[in-house]
Amino acid sequence: MKANTPKYLLDDARKALNEHRLLSALDSLRGMAHSLKAWNEAEKINSTYDAYKILLDYLSKGADDPERNKMYAGFLRNCYEMCDTMERACELTDETSYYATNFRTMQNLGYAGLSVAEVLRKTTSPRVLFDYIWLSGKFSADDEINVADLLTGDDFNTNEKCVVLSALTLSGMRYFDVAKYRLLLDNSLVADARLRVRAMVGLLFVHFMHGERLGTVSRRVCPFATHGRRTLVYQRTGTDTGAAFPFARNQTHRTEFARRNHSAHDGPYAPRK
Repeated sequence: MKANTPKYLLDDARKALNEHRLLSALDSLRGMAHSLKAWNEAEKINSTYDAYKILLDYLSKGADDPERNKMYAGFLRNCYEMCDTMERACELTDETSYYATNFRTMQNLGYAGLSVAEVLRKTTSPRVLFDYIWLSGKFSADDEINVADLLTGDDFNTNEKCVVLSALTLSGMRYFDVAKYRLLLDNSLVADARLRVRAMVGLLFVHFMHGERLGTVSRRVCPFATHGRRTLVYQRTGTDTGAAFPFARNQTHRTEFARRNHSAHDGPYAPRK
């Protein structure tokens, strides 16, 4: 198979998703996974394909399922996220990619594949944290919580927190991750002007790169992102703290929020309420 075949398949998958042709998108993703020998991802794609076929067969028999829109939104979300995963897997195989070269360096240093908590146990170097975050894949709920605590805690000074926000910006621009977008949004109205400006600039860049994806984000998951590439709307919910979210200074609330909104049935592409 030609070296550029995975990229062609990825383009086909994204085009099919934009046209709401999920089966065609899944076929392209399945071919891409096999060409990259990404067997774990191929298994997930096959599972999603089979589940979506069952839904279509069920609906073709005239069944009226009141949850079908929510189920379809879940399949659409999963397909977009699998596109992101496969695109990143494809880039990591590119020997000339600056992104892949730096990722291999992190592998050699023993940081690639670790969680945020594991990295913080090994080092507090701003340079390592910057490289780790901007080269990371999609954040888990625990990753989001740990970075949020880092940004609101006292273990790192303002300059080091600015470095983390810059890394979140670069990573969020390259591959869409609603958790990183939320972290930037959470810091866009903090009291410290340096952090606030750094976060707001990051939000603008991420919104420019992924405006269409952000238009599908549930307001419950990311309350102040508007449709498409229209202006971002912010709302001050604190009196003195200037927090973008009421949970921004409440660790327990933030933990519950992050974990709840990383679930498969209430993710960034769930229907708006």
